[in-house]
Amino acid sequence: MATENHCTIESNIIGESRSLFIGQKYYKIFGESFAITTPDLKTYYLPDASIVIAKDVKYVKVGENKQVDAVSNAVGVIEILSDSTENYDRTIKYENYKKIPTLKQYTLISQHKIQVENFVKNASGEWKCTIYTSKNDYFSVIEDQFKLKVGNLYLQTSLDEE
Repeated sequence: MATENHCTIESNIIGESRSLFIGQKYYKIFGESFAITTPDLKTYYLPDASIVIAKDVKYVKVGENKQVDAVSNAVGVIEILSDSTENYDRTIKYENYKKIPTLKQYTLISQHKIQVENFVKNASGEWKCTIYTSKNDYFSVIEDQFKLKVGNLYLQTSLDEE
């Protein structure tokens, strides 16, 4: 089961990101019940948050019996690190997510300390990571015009008073 910090950070991400995208119809953000698939259409994940281009959402059937509707063209994925899944999120999931041709951003958020790791794919297809450790830092979500304040992700968590 997820911790209180994990659940609160997830709610903050969804709320803050929805606020960013108000007034535009290009991007949509979804929570953890929204499946994302890799190009092999066999592997799928339920990230803590995912961002898609609203008009181009492409659903495909995945899973053993092809019973799961998943999106094949996510542009952003956000994972909140848990003790039990952190290594998996950093290795296998990251490698599989990078195979999604439309993916531009993979963000890892710590629930134990103020830290956001933002992996962004540049024009030449290379992934570059920037780490944010101050509540006053801002990081871009998909495009530079959409920025989230790191401190807002940690509101009402045990890290909020630090």
